[in-house]
Amino acid sequence: YPNPFNPATVIRYSLPVKSSVRLVVLNVLGEVIEVLSGNIQESGYYEYTWNASGYSSGIYFCSMQAAAADGNKTFNSIKKMILIK
Repeated sequence: YPNPFNPATVIRYSLPVKSSVRLVVLNVLGEVIEVLSGNIQESGYYEYTWNASGYSSGIYFCSMQAAAADGNKTFNSIKKMILIK
């Protein structure tokens, strides 16, 4: 939120259980341009502010991969973000 944004956006998510989380921003070619999180997090609500002032206008993607610490559940999601300067 917001989308489209200029120059920063907030990425929010919640975890029902302790999980290994990888949250990255990708360009339209699928290249990782920034890693926002890559660690184990407790259950709860999280938010990251991504400041894209150093990037050009265009479409970016936020990819989240989470795997429960007990190995029972996994979650994958990709959301489109539009940067307009």
